[in-house]
Amino acid sequence: MNRCKQIPARLATKQEILTVHSETHYKKLQDICKVSEEEQESFCSEYDSVYTNANTYEAALLAAGCTLDVVDQVLDGTIQNGMAIVRPPGHHAMEEEYCGYSFFNNVAIAAISALKKGYSNVLIVDFDVHHGQGTQQAFYNDPRYIILLRI
Repeated sequence: MNRCKQIPARLATKQEILTVHSETHYKKLQDICKVSEEEQESFCSEYDSVYTNANTYEAALLAAGCTLDVVDQVLDGTIQNGMAIVRPPGHHAMEEEYCGYSFFNNVAIAAISALKKGYSNVLIVDFDVHHGQGTQQAFYNDPRYIILLRI
């Protein structure tokens, strides 16, 4: 641990989130976290393995912001390598759908950020025990991406 550099957490911006998700998707999560537990429970029942509370929107923005910052620091040479250990996860979140405890697709957002900086290929290694369909869907028809899914 003494060789690791901790990167301070930051909230992803709305503009960063909208590189993968729709405005409706973004706003829906922002709004649902302001309502009663009963309304949140009803909302969550419409999705697969999704649970929210008053802090979910902010936690999802922090997870995306942290992932972006790790990628940025690797790309600019500040650090040699990195790992964003964040919750909620993101690899199940699709453009318009929350799923598998995922709200914003942190990995897809960070990969798009890398491409915007001039990188032509991105390797995504998914260490979960099941496949991140949200990340797959985000890049399914984009030849610039290589996605390795570990099942």
